Amino acid sequence: MNITFIGTGYVGLVSGVMMSYFGHNVTCLDTNHTKISQLKSGRLPIYEPGLENYLNSKIKFIDQYQDIPTATDAVFITVGTPSLPSGEADLSYIFGAIDNLIECLKTDSNILTVIKSTVPPGTCKKIEDYLAKKGSRLKVAANPEFLREGKAIEDFLHPDRIVIGIDNPQDLRVLENIYQPLTKKNIPLVVTDSVTAEMIKYASNSFLAAKVAFINEMADLCEVVNADIEKLAYGIGLDHRIGKDFLKAGPGFGGSCFPKDILALSTLTKKYKIDSLVLDSVIQANKIRTDNMVDKISRAVGGNLKGKNITILGLAFKAGTDDVRSSPAIKIIELLQAQKAHITTYDPIAKTDLAEVKIAASANEACDNADALVVVTEWPEFKNLDFEKIYKMMKNKIIIDLRNMLDSHTLTAMGFKYYGVGIPSC
Repeated sequence: MNITFIGTGYVGLVSGVMMSYFGHNVTCLDTNHTKISQLKSGRLPIYEPGLENYLNSKIKFIDQYQDIPTATDAVFITVGTPSLPSGEADLSYIFGAIDNLIECLKTDSNILTVIKSTVPPGTCKKIEDYLAKKGSRLKVAANPEFLREGKAIEDFLHPDRIVIGIDNPQDLRVLENIYQPLTKKNIPLVVTDSVTAEMIKYASNSFLAAKVAFINEMADLCEVVNADIEKLAYGIGLDHRIGKDFLKAGPGFGGSCFPKDILALSTLTKKYKIDSLVLDSVIQANKIRTDNMVDKISRAVGGNLKGKNITILGLAFKAGTDDVRSSPAIKIIELLQAQKAHITTYDPIAKTDLAEVKIAASANEACDNADALVVVTEWPEFKNLDFEKIYKMMKNKIIIDLRNMLDSHTLTAMGFKYYGVGIPSC
């Protein structure tokens, strides 16, 4: 099949590369000329472990709409839908792409336009109405993505399901052919109307965000009653009705999806005057989560952060990515700075341009003369640091592990004061 992707952000680039690996002829379009030049030279503008190994000759990169191959069977739109100040999803990039498609393709073109970006329910129908007013015969389908940053290749090759929202059953065959390499492996194909498909994506992310918020609240309670959140999560996660995923206590959820999507869904409920008590509570719980983590850090260093040298290990919102969008680490740094703390950070991949933040070249360097070491992102390499050396480098021997990833007993035996999340302090 001949496929075009509009947008080479995280979703578009990963999807395009993996579709080409399946044997499809893929064209990736982005109006960012620098990004396309970089891709043409074989360099990836995003960090996704292993993705470079799947680049092949069946994928090409263009920066002009008029260069879209005329033989294209489907155009996937994978542009961003960021939050507006109102909380609604900004669809201007979607409709901008549609306008460009109308302009460069013949009005009698009936190419299937597949909306892979996360969009509010009813968006595909709005696009269909818009196309009809423009006299275009482009057809529309919804095909939401479920890729985890840092695990995108695994998710693409072994998805839990493929969701297709299509209002004209005759258009289904194109997507069935595109996804045939997966469906022949018995990956479930969920075929529904476009509105339901759009809702599936929002509901999925919002439900997972609710699990994160819930386990974080349980962690706070565990600290008060002297219970162990790790054992609690394991115990309830064995219940197949609950499941073990997304039951890891920490500093809150971030990234480009969960915060944006649950806010958009909550905003949608208000538009239709439907109570969204659960959604709003999850949003609020996650909003104050970083404040709670800063309070924890403050208590650990004696109740006053002014002038304290705080080391932050990790900037990305989670391990395996360079994405710092809505990252708890960034919010924690800003809150610490507001209380006049001095911040030194280290992350093996992610970067920040926050003012008055010292960026260290290594984790060891970041710990020099620190009053406290705070682990915020669960990079595996942080487990294997030379803590005996770090102990000698730090001014005060305090570790606040917001991911519960370090060996608390070993660190305590070395002389550290160790504080985890939802577990008895050592």
